Amino acid sequence: TLNLLAAQDAADPNVTLTVGPDKSAIKTSVESFLTKYNDVIKYLNDKTKGGAESSRGALAGDATYTQLRMRLRSLMVSTVSTVTSGNPKQLSEIGITAGADGTLSITDTTKFNAKLDTSAAAVGDLFNSSNGFAVQLKSLLTGYTTASGVVDSSSDAITRQIKDIDSRIAQQNDRLRIREDGLRRQLAAIQQALNAAVAQRAAIASILGG
Repeated sequence: TLNLLAAQDAADPNVTLTVGPDKSAIKTSVESFLTKYNDVIKYLNDKTKGGAESSRGALAGDATYTQLRMRLRSLMVSTVSTVTSGNPKQLSEIGITAGADGTLSITDTTKFNAKLDTSAAAVGDLFNSSNGFAVQLKSLLTGYTTASGVVDSSSDAITRQIKDIDSRIAQQNDRLRIREDGLRRQLAAIQQALNAAVAQRAAIASILGG
């Protein structure tokens, strides 16, 4: 908002007003975007990692989340087709690259700052055009995070599996109790037979001794 406080006198020097994108705000937004994206990638890396049982992630072997991790990483190194002609189409063109673990960072600050200085709008275009990275990520993740989406469906499936396992454990425990009762009865019968044999042997020994 501009407020004109007074009219300029003829003798006053000319005032030049330059209007342009807020480069500082754009840089802050990009850095915030990278941080949040990296948090998701780190979480998925940790939860889907394989290896020894003691270090395996809770989602190791789950194709749904392994595929999500791969799709995210592939998306962020792809080309944006909807930027204005002549603007950067890949993150690497503005100094952002992916590490071995899939996280993103501004690895060339000179290139990044130069692109902000020459065309801050072009940087925004890379993320916010109709097929920009932020737009594509939102579209991808919406299918996972909405009600009845992939995450909810996975949670429901796990809940059903737990209930099924609990049911099978309960059935197995019932069978074990029945087996235990049967063994106890057999042992009691054996004990009675042994006691009877001992008593009979004692009786025979008494008769013979007599």
